Amino acid sequence: MAKGKLLMTLDETIMHALSRAGDDTPKGKEYGQLAEWLTELRKYRAAATEDHLAGVAAAQEVLDTELDRIDAEVNGRGHFRITPDDAILVLNEAVRADPEAVLALVEYRVPCNDALADHPSIQVRNINPPPDTSKMDATNPALLAQVKTCEVGLLGILNGLFGSYPLGHSKFGWGPIRAEYASAAGPITGFSWTVSPEDEPIKPPSTTT
Repeated sequence: MAKGKLLMTLDETIMHALSRAGDDTPKGKEYGQLAEWLTELRKYRAAATEDHLAGVAAAQEVLDTELDRIDAEVNGRGHFRITPDDAILVLNEAVRADPEAVLALVEYRVPCNDALADHPSIQVRNINPPPDTSKMDATNPALLAQVKTCEVGLLGILNGLFGSYPLGHSKFGWGPIRAEYASAAGPITGFSWTVSPEDEPIKPPSTTT
């Protein structure tokens, strides 16, 4: 099943498919067929020996994935699923179409408060030089808290959509998408992975205690 969902038993999955198979639409028919497959799977599973259980588990995983796909098509969310590769493709198309406009967008940043700066995946940077607070009332913490010491831009928000590299990665805390420049002053030449997954795969979290 998709990450974050509660796993269903085989019986619950069959009941779920049957509950969606009540109409005569193409999706309803797919759910009906899925319910038939799962029912057959339940019969084989009951008679399976220990040696066959691994294969049965793999078959159920495939069927669960198919169920997720059908659900995504029914509710429309599957159409909008994107990855960093998809985002990089579109960003590079934008660079080829109008590099000056993309450069202006990427370089434009606005001050942000601590709540946004503390977001777990949105990327921000410190304002340099930092705001001068020497003339502010140091006895008023509420006033000092309003001072914005960070700024955020388009690329920081985009990276927030995909999360950040996990602990143990060479770019821990960074977002997966970076801008590339011909020089420090520009122009922008494109976008790429901060670190290619092929060069440094992201390891799954450890399940050991």
